[in-house]
Amino acid sequence: MGKLSLLIPSYNDRRILEILSELNGYPRHDLEVVIQDGGSPADLVSEIRFFLKSTDKLIIEKDDGIFDAINKGISNCSNDYILTIGTDDFIEIHSLENILDALVKDSKKVFFVPVRMVSPKSLKLIRYWPIRKFSRVNILFGAQYPHFGLIAHKEIYNALKFSTTNKINADYEFFYDLSKLLIKSDIGYIQNCSVMMRLGGTSTKDLSSILSHQLIIISFAIRRNPLLLIGILFKPLYKAQELVLGAFKR
Repeated sequence: MGKLSLLIPSYNDRRILEILSELNGYPRHDLEVVIQDGGSPADLVSEIRFFLKSTDKLIIEKDDGIFDAINKGISNCSNDYILTIGTDDFIEIHSLENILDALVKDSKKVFFVPVRMVSPKSLKLIRYWPIRKFSRVNILFGAQYPHFGLIAHKEIYNALKFSTTNKINADYEFFYDLSKLLIKSDIGYIQNCSVMMRLGGTSTKDLSSILSHQLIIISFAIRRNPLLLIGILFKPLYKAQELVLGAFKR
């Protein structure tokens, strides 16, 4: 097996061709690209196939939303580690090279990388989501972690899946449960890379979506651990930090 599977859940979004084009000339000895497609139109599927190598995979299968697609896609990944990105996200070659280099040198159960949150059209940096130390305590105090900034060994996904009933912020639930599985020595951080994420996804496209997202988090906190409600009070501070860092790094 190679080191990294790049998993991209896909459904009728032509922006996936941008990342596939970027990866087109990249060697596949330690990388496989896995597209878990929910049933895109035939012309788009044909264009996706054009960019894939013989070692890559395109699975066309109906799903029940992005997190269900991720769960399905994980089972189709062959390599040791899995990095999931969206069809509207992007990872530059130098970042991919640095990630693969880190995976060769170390064997943590999970790694975290920074995420650059950019405007959808101009790709101007808006928020910079830095690496934050991962722990249950930090989650209780409001730290959130992007699932598109997580590289996890496949054994983690064998033990823990994303919820398919929470279609907006199953990642929040996932990271809370993940914090119970890991000890400090299981966790690595890769600073000299980043994943680029376009703002305007399901949970950030408008004020209504943002409020709905927060209400779901509150409901989860009440059900699973009311101490998480304390962390919700600190979340605006983290968002403010990301905006400041975005302005500084712009």
